[in-house]
Amino acid sequence: MGATQSAEAPLPITNRPTLHKPLLSQHGPSGFNVLLNSEPSAMPGGPVSQASCMSMLLPSTAAAVQQPHTPKRAKSNTTRRVGAVGALGGKSIHQAGHGVHVLRHHDPTKADKLLEYSPEELEERPWFMGIWATVRQASVLFFPSVVRGSVVCIVIAMAAAAASLLFEKGVIDTFVEVRGTVSSGLFFLLGPYVGLAIARWWQMRMDLLGGVWGAISDLNMYATTWFSSGSKADRAARELVLRYGLAAHTLLYKAARRDESLDSLVDSGLLLKEEAEVLAPLPSKSQMVFAWLFDFWSRALRDDSGGLGTSPVPHAQNQAPVVLKRIQDGRGAAGGALAVVFTQIPFPYVHLLAMLVQSCCVINAVCEGVRLGWMLSEPVCVDGAEPPASHLYRYEFQAGCPPALFVWTWCATAMLVFGSWVSVVLYPVMFHGLLSVGIMLDNTLGTDFIDFPGTFYQHIMKAEIKGFAACIDASNDWIKKFILANNKPGSSNKTEAPDAASRVSPQWQDNDIMVVRDSGSVNMV
Repeated sequence: MGATQSAEAPLPITNRPTLHKPLLSQHGPSGFNVLLNSEPSAMPGGPVSQASCMSMLLPSTAAAVQQPHTPKRAKSNTTRRVGAVGALGGKSIHQAGHGVHVLRHHDPTKADKLLEYSPEELEERPWFMGIWATVRQASVLFFPSVVRGSVVCIVIAMAAAAASLLFEKGVIDTFVEVRGTVSSGLFFLLGPYVGLAIARWWQMRMDLLGGVWGAISDLNMYATTWFSSGSKADRAARELVLRYGLAAHTLLYKAARRDESLDSLVDSGLLLKEEAEVLAPLPSKSQMVFAWLFDFWSRALRDDSGGLGTSPVPHAQNQAPVVLKRIQDGRGAAGGALAVVFTQIPFPYVHLLAMLVQSCCVINAVCEGVRLGWMLSEPVCVDGAEPPASHLYRYEFQAGCPPALFVWTWCATAMLVFGSWVSVVLYPVMFHGLLSVGIMLDNTLGTDFIDFPGTFYQHIMKAEIKGFAACIDASNDWIKKFILANNKPGSSNKTEAPDAASRVSPQWQDNDIMVVRDSGSVNMV
């Protein structure tokens, strides 16, 4: 589910529905009871204007409520909007510059989350973005394994350069052959591992986390559509579906992080104390909340509304399979998400990769160190001196043939040393970096900097659900005012059908997307 934008900022997650008294309390192992004591202000629908919703529902009447349209400023190629920047229940969205948005926790002991970055900025200045303090936690250059591996490899290369004075040319050739063999096998194994990690990340976001999000949104849209009479029972039902949906989403992250505490959900009003006590000993708590939703909708879809006192659902027998299937879809997505989190890639495979990565980096450091030491210690005869006729080790000096280190220019020596160190560091950055990326994506619902921002998603989800309620309430008002009232028998002031031009919204006309011909047909340009 994407984060939709509206003319007004979404309501912060801290403005949760007011729960004065339990709406559905458990009495016995299988029963719920509706306590109708919530206020209208507790229900979704506050921040989204009814006029903006009706401009999509009834274009012919939109002119009466539409605000004057102003052309939008062209979006920058390097700037993207994440959403409303503000407080999110102890967190805030920070615009860090260069197209980067970070969800920062007010508690310094809690982890921040990367919300968005600019691919254009990252392409233009990857090294600057890599060492920039704001996104350093997500930079491959600062992964602990990369930093540790680079330091170790540099030390090994320096030791190998010193030891090369004792080696022969055949030893260097042997190390180079071993490096080629290990590197080729590592590429064959490491590529599929990272590809599988990215595939699991995408599946988690689109199919599993997205499936939970979609099911919660659909259930709330059903509730706001069918329970729209404004009665206490309908308001209570709306709030219950919203509260349970947000609770199921939150519990999914807590389960993935092995956090069994439910105090934060009770304090935020997503769970009642009695409900938390029921969930505490149970596994997969997110799926348990979907079981409560299943029980509620099974009652609400009966002909007598299951004794809940809510408005009867039209064509309930036909709607029941659809609604209950969406609950099952959400429960299945929640269970699938936890299955992905707790089903790791087989240990022998990752163990083999880790050994090959470390071995390859060490062998490469030895090769580069020996090659550098061998080149700098090569005797260079000057002033007509002859090379030695007998075998000499590199540490044995001959008059007139000093090592190349003392003959070459400082610029040539510096470039040779620099190139060797780059080759030494490149292997840990590349191989340890790829392995670390796969490991960081092992649990995308965790607390790493690049893991999914659950608080931000919860904020967007709640804003969308409130938007559903506002639009549906507005639809009911306008349908009563412009359709039902004007089409009563004997009514003389019926609304005339709009012409073709008025059916095209001002936004389409101003953007020159659609052109209305004289004949009334609408053509795309």
